Amino acid sequence: SEIPLPSQFSLVIDAERNPMIRATTGRTPWIVAMRLERGFTLGWASHVATTRGSVFEDRNANGIRDAGEAGLPGVMIRRGSQSAVTDGQGRFILPGKDAAQVEVDPVSLPAGAVAPSISAGAPTGAVIFGVVPTGSINVKLIPAVDELGRRPESKLADLAVIARDDRGAEWYLRADSTGAIRFDALPPGRYTFVPDFAGTTERLRQIGDPVVFEVKPGDNPPPLEIKFAPRAARVFNGGSSATDQGRRRR
Repeated sequence: SEIPLPSQFSLVIDAERNPMIRATTGRTPWIVAMRLERGFTLGWASHVATTRGSVFEDRNANGIRDAGEAGLPGVMIRRGSQSAVTDGQGRFILPGKDAAQVEVDPVSLPAGAVAPSISAGAPTGAVIFGVVPTGSINVKLIPAVDELGRRPESKLADLAVIARDDRGAEWYLRADSTGAIRFDALPPGRYTFVPDFAGTTERLRQIGDPVVFEVKPGDNPPPLEIKFAPRAARVFNGGSSATDQGRRRR
C-alpha cells in the first residue's frame, strides 16, 4: 500500500510471503518492506522539442489561411523517415526538430487538389500548408466558315489551346481528333483561353473576342467554345509600288 505524505513524499509498504524461505516452525513467514519515496518533475522532459503545423484548403490560392478556409483531415505529412497524419482540424505533430524538409504526400490529398509548398504566412515555429483545390474546364475548338465560304483544312489534333492566368502562368494542351480539350486541374483564378495554331502551316485566326473564364474550386461548367477560320486572303494588284511591297511583307 501507499500512504501519501506532505511535500510530494509517500510511504510505500510491501508485504509478501516468500515460499523459498521457511521458519524453523515450518511456516512461510511474512516479509515486510517499507520505503519512503518522493516524486518530482523533470523540467526538460516537459518541453520535448516537436514540429507542429497544419494543412488547410486554400480556396483562393493566395497561400494564406483566410476566414472560412477549413483544415484538411487525413493528409499524410512526411519528414525524412518520419510521418504523421492530420487530425480532424488539419493539425499535425512531428517529434523533434530536423533539418529535413517537411512535405505533404500528394497521394493522400483529395482528388484534384494541388500539393503545396510551405505557406509564406506561417507563424514562427509552425509549418502551414495551403492545399489548392482545382477546377476542371472543357474547351471545344470549332471550325467555322470565313467571309469567302472557306473552311479550315487542318486536322483538329494538330491544334492546341493555352490557358493563361492573370499572373502569366500557362497550361498547354493539344486537342483530340474532335477538337476537344479538358484541363483537369486548374487552380482558382481568371483565365484567358487562347488557340495555338503553331502545329499547322495553314493560316488560321480565332473568331470573336478572347475567351475569358473564372475558374472556381470544384467547378465543371459546360465546354467553352473557341471558333476559328482561315485568315482573310490579301489581294494585290500586281504593282511594284512601295505600298504594294509593304503589303507583301505583312
